[in-house]
Amino acid sequence: MGLILMIETATPVCSVGLAKQGHLLGVKEDIRGNASHNQLLHQYIQTIFEKTNFKLHDIDAIAVSGGPGSYTGLRIGCSTAKGIAFGCQKPLLSIDTLKALAWRAIQQTEQQKGFYIPMIDARGMGAYTAVFNEQLEEIEPIKLQKVNEQTFEKYTQQTTYFFGTALVKYQSLFHEAKNISLLSELYCSAENMIELAQMAWNKQAFQDLAYFEPAYLSKYIPHISNKGKI
Repeated sequence: MGLILMIETATPVCSVGLAKQGHLLGVKEDIRGNASHNQLLHQYIQTIFEKTNFKLHDIDAIAVSGGPGSYTGLRIGCSTAKGIAFGCQKPLLSIDTLKALAWRAIQQTEQQKGFYIPMIDARGMGAYTAVFNEQLEEIEPIKLQKVNEQTFEKYTQQTTYFFGTALVKYQSLFHEAKNISLLSELYCSAENMIELAQMAWNKQAFQDLAYFEPAYLSKYIPHISNKGKI
């Protein structure tokens, strides 16, 4: 049937969705990032099932954002997804965070020809980036890098779309280029995962629960928030 619970916690957005055969049934998310995933995630999962009249054991699989992104966010999302998968004896699907974000951008632009470059903030280390074309084919693999005017120069001679949480940090680099569009309203959401999760389900591209870990790409560095918490 393909009833899939989707969890997205790679950025400050906490997002949970439920989809059936590639169609969204419901989504619950906090796009402000004012609370921790640890506080919201289980509450949002419960809310989704209450709103859709399904039960946790009804799902066929659980899809989780597999990174890159926030170490803590990915860890919380992954441990929750693995716990549900193990407890309900359901398969686990891992969805690439940047690829899902790029897929949403491609849909929003109605598959306009060009390059699609998602950028997720990696704090002082730069940004997690990748480059896709309008067919969602990977032109450059996911990497952690510092971004400057020359980083994507070979792409910006043609139509190029930038989006993601690192856009605020780097958007001043791109203002002068006439071929660039900044999709500032796009954010990581469980809703972005629908088609990719369904494709993974159809292919039975299941993860090994014992060994699966998200693509952190960088070492964990404790961060002191403005509330004094790590």
